[in-house]
Amino acid sequence: MRRSRGRRAADGMVIVTRGLDRTTGELRSGPDLISRGFMEDDSSAVVLDEARRAVISGLARFHGEPEPALVRETVHDAVQGVIYRRTKRQPMVIPLVTDQ
Repeated sequence: MRRSRGRRAADGMVIVTRGLDRTTGELRSGPDLISRGFMEDDSSAVVLDEARRAVISGLARFHGEPEPALVRETVHDAVQGVIYRRTKRQPMVIPLVTDQ
């Protein structure tokens, strides 16, 4: 579903960074969540921590060399699901994966 730029801007954005071992798919660093224009008060830390745990849980199901697109989709969906459930907002979620 397409939404107006104004609505998208009001919901903000969340960038998710994490490092994965290229051969095993094991999480090497992160995930770190950085939000901009999403939530300005202290409650954002609670929501982002829950989203971080959801990412870790979602990535735990991968074994061996995971497909990068599937990893990005898993991260996106985990973060988007938690944030929408908790805030009824849909920020732009940008998953960034680094191979280590």
